[in-house]
Amino acid sequence: MKAFAVEMVRRRVLLKRCQRCDRYFLSAESAESYCSRPSPRNPDISCREEAGARGTAQPNLNDEVARLYKQIYNVKANRAKRSGEARLEKELEDFMAQARQWRLRIRGGSAMAQEYLNWLNETRDHAI
Repeated sequence: MKAFAVEMVRRRVLLKRCQRCDRYFLSAESAESYCSRPSPRNPDISCREEAGARGTAQPNLNDEVARLYKQIYNVKANRAKRSGEARLEKELEDFMAQARQWRLRIRGGSAMAQEYLNWLNETRDHAI
């Protein structure tokens, strides 16, 4: 292992983790974030091709998801803090647990970020 690591350093090869499938891969470029293995969401194309097909729409969607999550969290947290009711504190904990489950499902490939965004929009409509 030590000799392998020295050879990687000598050749300037990086061991990176794919942002799409979480598998490790070797890369000669530091900016590379996706592997060339089949994507878990679409086995017909690679993770790199899937990321390229989405273009720059993904960061905008992530920004919207983060903004909406924070908005809902703040409303629920402020209500729970001001009232001191256990019911509202439980509602906040349930929201955080459900959001955590959505993020895990997205990371695992069983859900899409757009579905999570739709769920957040529905939750916001009921929370506000």
